[in-house]
Amino acid sequence: QQTAGATTAPQVGVRSAYATIYRPPDAPVRRPIVTSADPFDPLGLRIGSWLLKPSIEMTRGFDTNPGHTTNGAHSAYSVISPEFQARSQWTAHELGVLLRGSYSMYDSLPTLTRPTAEVRLQSRIDATRDFRFDLEGRFLLGTDYPGSPNVQADLAKFPIYTTLGATLGVTKQFNRFELTAKEIGRAHV
Repeated sequence: QQTAGATTAPQVGVRSAYATIYRPPDAPVRRPIVTSADPFDPLGLRIGSWLLKPSIEMTRGFDTNPGHTTNGAHSAYSVISPEFQARSQWTAHELGVLLRGSYSMYDSLPTLTRPTAEVRLQSRIDATRDFRFDLEGRFLLGTDYPGSPNVQADLAKFPIYTTLGATLGVTKQFNRFELTAKEIGRAHV
């Protein structure tokens, strides 16, 4: 009988006066339920003013041609993917960290084993109510995929590459309208 916090039945208001009579005096007060903007978003761990979201994903599968070659061999594989996200819950400013990686292992073809890693640091600095600075730093580590035109034939292992990047931006708000300017820098090693 409740819609958007309002009651339409007259007996609900009358019952509320009797709701606390039969409650034991030492009963703890119930905390209100916190509603999430996205109900499928992971809850995370709240430590101080930080929201931490650790996770790990493990996959087991089979690939009929993992090397993407003509008449290639088949192999079972495993992928382990840990991830850690941390975001500040401050009223002004914000800091976020993302650590993500994966390690792919092929049982029959160990030369196709591949690591990947991503580190991202994001920051928002609120200068005024309508003006902010956005900063981001990135680090990527990975290998080329099997069958890539960049990979030379008959390599013992795939070459590992790293990419560094940074973004600096400013944002000005005009009511619900935002105007953002960003400068992106990237280095590939």
